[in-house]
Amino acid sequence: MSPISEQMAFSGPAGTEPHTTSSPLPDLTVISVPEEPPHVTRRTDFGFLPIPKHLRHDPARPILFNIVTNIFFAAATTFIVANLDYVDPILIELSVYFKTDYNRIAQIPTLIQGGYGTGLLLICPLGDLVRRRALLLCCVGISTALTVGLCITKSLVVFETLSFLIGMASIVPQIMVPLAADLAPAHRRATAISIVLAGLSLGVLMARVVSGIIAQYTDWRNVYFMALGLQAATLLSLWATVPDYAPKTKKLTYLDIMWSLVTILVTEPQVVQAALIGFCGSIFLTAYWITATFLLGDDPYNYSTFAIGMFGLVGMCGVFMSPVLGIIVDKLVPWWGALYATIALLGCMALYTGAAGVHIAAVVVFMIGLDLFRQLQMVCLTTSVLSIAGEMRARMNALLILSLFIGKVIGSSGGTAIFVAHGWRMMGVWMIGLVILQIILLFARGPHVDRKTWLGWQGGMKYRDIRPQAEEAREVDAEKGPVVEMAEVKGEVEAEERPAVVRA
Repeated sequence: MSPISEQMAFSGPAGTEPHTTSSPLPDLTVISVPEEPPHVTRRTDFGFLPIPKHLRHDPARPILFNIVTNIFFAAATTFIVANLDYVDPILIELSVYFKTDYNRIAQIPTLIQGGYGTGLLLICPLGDLVRRRALLLCCVGISTALTVGLCITKSLVVFETLSFLIGMASIVPQIMVPLAADLAPAHRRATAISIVLAGLSLGVLMARVVSGIIAQYTDWRNVYFMALGLQAATLLSLWATVPDYAPKTKKLTYLDIMWSLVTILVTEPQVVQAALIGFCGSIFLTAYWITATFLLGDDPYNYSTFAIGMFGLVGMCGVFMSPVLGIIVDKLVPWWGALYATIALLGCMALYTGAAGVHIAAVVVFMIGLDLFRQLQMVCLTTSVLSIAGEMRARMNALLILSLFIGKVIGSSGGTAIFVAHGWRMMGVWMIGLVILQIILLFARGPHVDRKTWLGWQGGMKYRDIRPQAEEAREVDAEKGPVVEMAEVKGEVEAEERPAVVRA
């Protein structure tokens, strides 16, 4: 720079350090913002199946998640999860048809549940890695095709193999729950989750009742022909209603996703707390429904098998209340909702222990309370887990449901052993102990502790949840994230471009 230029650059009074232009102001051509590649709309699934135009992923035109879509999600979970329980009422008919003993035929429900557990572990985490629309269509398409085999096979080995594979493909509800949590606005997340979970519970209850009625009056194969039609209708409805979204994590591999399941268990105390509470709840819920046949079929009730099956309809009262509970949970800190539900469950267990074998009214009230408050507890636990980190919702939900699955296995064997050896009253004492353990687990980690805090209390006792509003204010769609980041960088560049004010 020439002496004249240096003198012109100085504009302050004598004694002030000269302001030189030796360092030029930042230029946008130097500080460049990395641009995202232009968005290309995906028009087909699997390269050949057209995606309806209104469901195609377009960051500039986000798809609204409404109550109709939510109900379609719930219906899909109902008809797919029912695959796990159709077989229970027809085991005798299957043993006669395949000419085998009860010990061999009783392995089929175990194979179905084993396939379901395998799917939870190996397939559900893919919801964080691949497009969930394609994953859902693939799972439902496979289960539908395999059900054709159940309708026509004459081989017990083939029937067992198909049952295991259908169990693996029937993890659709566990893909739908985190998807609903992603699509719903934060202030309606618990409501959206509760509607999908209601569909799941309804499927479990419906499968046994409908399967038993069909097998009572027609051939057992008609159960699977019905299942085939329902799954085909579900496949069509999912194609017409599930929006297409880009994968949530583009830089991870399948092995990375599976390893992260382990890391979540040692780095996310809220997931572990919810999983342990859900594990205990799954034990007593399964234990009761497994032993209800013994309770109602023996003195003093002596109900028929058909009448016992009809008691499953009583549990639907709690299921249909689930969406109302979700609206309540949306206004509460989920921890408090879980505490209210658990205290109510303790009262239900006390009622069972005192009067389950005395009067049928106590059993009916217990059934309604058990399903209602257990449903509320699960909505709260699931909402709390799926609110932690959006990019890991599928994996966190998979771990939560896997804990329920393990609890179901323990509850079916442990509950039967206790009931047969010691009767219904000792069964009630055992269930009371499990609910008390849930309360201890809840109080071990308070409602407002930091995300990485394992034990303790902090942040007060407030019960209303103001986080959804704050979350909606700061949460940005993954598709819009780069736009916001570029705007922030642009603001920083403009701030740097402004010449510094040199006061005289």
